[in-house]
Amino acid sequence: MKKTAKILFLIASALFYISAVCSCDLANNSLSIDGSTTAYENQNIATHVHSFTEWGVTKLPTCTQRGRKERACDCGEREVESLDAVGHLPGSGVVVKMATKKEDGIEQTRCSVCNMKLSEEKIPATGSIGLAYAPIGNANGEKNWIVTGIGTCQDDDVVIPAVWEGCAVTAIADRAFSGCRGIREITVPSSVTHIGSDVFLGADSLSKVNYNAPYSDIDNPFLHTPSITEIIFNGVAVPQNICNSHSNLKKVTFGESVLTIEKDAFRDCTSLSVLHFSKNLATIEDCAFSGCSALNGINLPDHLTEIKYGAFEECVSLVSVSIPKNVRVLSNDVFKGCVSLKNITLPEQLKSIGDYAFAGCQSLVHIDIPETVISIGNDAFANCASLKKIKIPDGVKEISGRTFSGCVSLKEITLGGEITSIGTLAFYQCESLGAFTVGENLASIGNGAFDGCDSLYEISFIGTKAQWEFMTKISDRAWSSGSQISIVRCTDGVIYL
Repeated sequence: MKKTAKILFLIASALFYISAVCSCDLANNSLSIDGSTTAYENQNIATHVHSFTEWGVTKLPTCTQRGRKERACDCGEREVESLDAVGHLPGSGVVVKMATKKEDGIEQTRCSVCNMKLSEEKIPATGSIGLAYAPIGNANGEKNWIVTGIGTCQDDDVVIPAVWEGCAVTAIADRAFSGCRGIREITVPSSVTHIGSDVFLGADSLSKVNYNAPYSDIDNPFLHTPSITEIIFNGVAVPQNICNSHSNLKKVTFGESVLTIEKDAFRDCTSLSVLHFSKNLATIEDCAFSGCSALNGINLPDHLTEIKYGAFEECVSLVSVSIPKNVRVLSNDVFKGCVSLKNITLPEQLKSIGDYAFAGCQSLVHIDIPETVISIGNDAFANCASLKKIKIPDGVKEISGRTFSGCVSLKEITLGGEITSIGTLAFYQCESLGAFTVGENLASIGNGAFDGCDSLYEISFIGTKAQWEFMTKISDRAWSSGSQISIVRCTDGVIYL
């Protein structure tokens, strides 16, 4: 009890001391301690209602940034709100680059407040002034233009515009520039989808064409203009038969937009000797350069993935070719009849060599076939009269019919260990072949496979005599008819034929 009474006495003493040194003015919402006065809100005693001033803008909004406004109460309380950006106020369009005959102009629209560029529009090139046009409709009922003639134009480098009087120029009429002997160069825009017949007939001075159209719906619009020697293509694809049999065309340049060269595009262009390919070119279609007899060198771009049937067939002056790394298949007839071809480099990931791919390449002395190749077609190296040595990768299981027929200089061939069949006339008239070794997986030999192999007297077979006898019974003895082979050396002895 005494201890409890003592604690209560101490508490009472403390409260008396605090009341002695502190005073509280509740009416004025203030507290005084040791003579110092501190303001505070006493919500239990009285509630203060704010009386704010009018809103005042403290930061103006701009076209792109928010602003700020504030208001205050006498008590010191403040409120802040953001103001939305006002957005751009477009001004009038300003021409920053004038359109010329060949180049588009530029018109820009800027904000009239902050001068930021808001938009940019192309002003179509004017083209040559004075050309004659006629209106035509399109499938959507819209008005287009067809060029009908030279009109009053005096240019010797005629540029057909993509747009005239606000509408697209989509066609060139039959014989539109026929007999225009003063034209030396002409530009066809990308908007053109139809070219009539005999458009440049008799335009005897026309030597250069800038062709930007994506395609042509007639074959060879330049056929009757033998004066043309150079064409520059800037469409996505070079049209089929665009220059087929053009005898005087010497130089062709493909712009970076060109992805495909269509079928027969330059077939039998016998004077074509210079090609500048687009780095983005992906596909060369069938017979695109077949019969280009003056073409002696080509630099194929790395992006190329497909070289199709007969693409460079009968390019008799072609000496050297390097096939790009992304090509996986050499199609049939691709270099057939390239009688001057001496050097060919094949890509490391090549999978297949087609029928007649190098047939008749009489100057080809050596070729390295990548280990990735698993298929070599019929007649692939037929009549490669200078070929002396070749190694067939292990992945190849079949020597097709006539693959090396007529390779009269072939002295040495190394076959992969997985060869299972040798086709009919596969080594016909390989008269220099003096040694031949084949593995035990060989299961068949076609008729006349070694006919005319006058220097081949024996075959080495990496298998037993029983295996050989079994295999040749299936194949029939016709495989050796017409050959000089008299001995087969097996792992367990010799067989005399």
